Amino acid sequence: MANLNGLTQVANRPCFDGRLQGKWKRLAPEQQPLPLILYLTTMFRAKLMNSDI
Repeated sequence: MANLNGLTQVANRPCFDGRLQGKWKRLAPEQQPLPLILYLTTMFRAKLMNSDI
């Protein structure tokens, strides 16, 4: 399975989940915070799909 969306070159959900799990396992024993920024790309994707590229 590919880790990137072919059209947008943005990492997909399985890639995100795997990386998040790895970071969580690394930081949890030390009780360190996990900085996380989520960005919703639905509007971007809709505009890109409807464009005349």
